[in-house]
Amino acid sequence: MTNGTIEEAAPHEDGEGAIVMGRTGITTKSPKKPRKVTPKPVESDKALVYSTGNITFPGVGELKFGFNVVSKTAAAKWVTLKKVREATVDEVKEFYGV
Repeated sequence: MTNGTIEEAAPHEDGEGAIVMGRTGITTKSPKKPRKVTPKPVESDKALVYSTGNITFPGVGELKFGFNVVSKTAAAKWVTLKKVREATVDEVKEFYGV
């Protein structure tokens, strides 16, 4: 800013960048390149179960109709009930269209 006027920053040589209005005026910023994040398989103490209804199990917890994520120790107790079965990741992906 000189003499009360706002000067526009010169564009990059490669033509990339965006003009951004900030606290100190207009500047040109280079676009950030997205990083590729590769998910790593994580050993978890979680398990998937499918319940055909809402169920409460004293000392274990409660399940809602459909797919639920629970601890492996709780899953071992849940699958002893007729309304609950183990579910797979592929089954959940197919259900949600992923």
